[in-house]
Amino acid sequence: MTQSDSLFTGRLVRLAATTPDDLTIVAQWSTDADFLRRQEFLPARPLNEQEVAESHFGGGHSHNSTHFRLRTLSDDRLVGYVVLYDIYWNLQTAMLGIAIGNSTDRGKGYGRDGMELILRYAFDELNLYRVGLTVLERNHQARQLYTSVGFQPEGILRASDYRDGVRGNDIVMSILAPEWRQRRTTQP
Repeated sequence: MTQSDSLFTGRLVRLAATTPDDLTIVAQWSTDADFLRRQEFLPARPLNEQEVAESHFGGGHSHNSTHFRLRTLSDDRLVGYVVLYDIYWNLQTAMLGIAIGNSTDRGKGYGRDGMELILRYAFDELNLYRVGLTVLERNHQARQLYTSVGFQPEGILRASDYRDGVRGNDIVMSILAPEWRQRRTTQP
């Protein structure tokens, strides 16, 4: 398989365009407060399909962002999404966000596969140099995933998280194109 053949297809998932049927599924995800609280700074609240379409959950592309759905290879089921946003073309930088919708789909490798695909897309297709993200310090599972694909911690946004009366930090992380390429050459 050539590099271009595998640009959108991983071992478990593929990067896919948004379809109208996705709105219903993403609206269902918005009823899961834990799902929303892992990624949203806004108060968690359920969204209807129109609100999903109008929000960042709706997907799509713009000059400074690109959204993909994560669909399983085995049955083409929507399991999550991944987005590169705040793309600054002149600086070759972007921020990354990823989510796996249903809790039953987390921990099965879909997120890792999606991360590897979006990093390949960011560095090989978009020619970015740096991809960054922020992650809640209390989200140990996500932090472990990001570290496992090569992200390095850069700093802490102190007391930037506030849920259930408890203050927490956000961790700023990034991966650079040379680090990503080095990892690819040393991994089996």
